[in-house]
Amino acid sequence: EFIKAGVRPGCVISSIARLKEIPTWMNDGTIDTTAVEVTKLPTWIKNRQFEGKFNKDNIPVFVHRHYSWPIRVSDLTAEDLSASERKFMIDATVQHMSAKLNKKLSYTDYLEWFAKDLGISAARMHGGAKKHHRFLHTQNILADGGIMDNDGASALAVMPWKRKEQIQGDHFRRHSSIGTTTLGGQDCIYALYGALLRVPEIGAEITKHIHVMELGEVYMRA
Repeated sequence: EFIKAGVRPGCVISSIARLKEIPTWMNDGTIDTTAVEVTKLPTWIKNRQFEGKFNKDNIPVFVHRHYSWPIRVSDLTAEDLSASERKFMIDATVQHMSAKLNKKLSYTDYLEWFAKDLGISAARMHGGAKKHHRFLHTQNILADGGIMDNDGASALAVMPWKRKEQIQGDHFRRHSSIGTTTLGGQDCIYALYGALLRVPEIGAEITKHIHVMELGEVYMRA
C-alpha cells in the first residue's frame, strides 16, 4: 500500500532464495545446519508450529533486502561520532542526493529537500495508504528520506478523533504511560538539523540560511 501511495521505502526485496538447510546459532557460538524436512526441523521451529506461530507448510527462504542508502538519521545523530566522522557521512549523503536529484545541493538545500520529501511521504502514507507508521523515528528514516520498518504500520481508525491522534503520533513525539518517548517525523527533522549543527563548518553555513523551526514548517506544509 505504501509504494502504491507513493511513499518511498527505505529498502525493497531484491531477491528470495529457497533454503535447503536452516542455520541455527547454538548456545556455544557454533552454527548448526539442519535439513529442511519437517521431521528434522530445529526445536525452536517445532515449538512455534505447536503454538500456531509457524505453519508446517511454510517454506524457509532467505530474503535479500536492498537499502536505498546505508545511513540512517540515527547514525548521523550518534553521540560517539567525532566531528570528522559525522562530516564524512553528511558529505557522502549530500553528494549522493545531489547525484540522485541531478542538482548540486548545499547543506541547506539538503535539509530543505529532506524536510519536504519526508513531509510528502507522511502525507501520502496518511492520505493515500490510509495508514499510520507508529514508529516514524530516527532509526526508521534513512538520510535519503527512505522510510523503514513499514510492516508495523496500521490502518487509520474510523473515528475522526482517534485518526487525528494517530496522525499526530507520526508527526510529533509521544510520551507513554511507562515513561518512554517515541519521536515523530517532525522531531527527526530537528534531530537531523542538530546533527549538521554539530559539525562547526556545516553549522556555520546552515544557521545563516535557515532556522530549525522553518524546517518544521516545510515538513508540515508538504
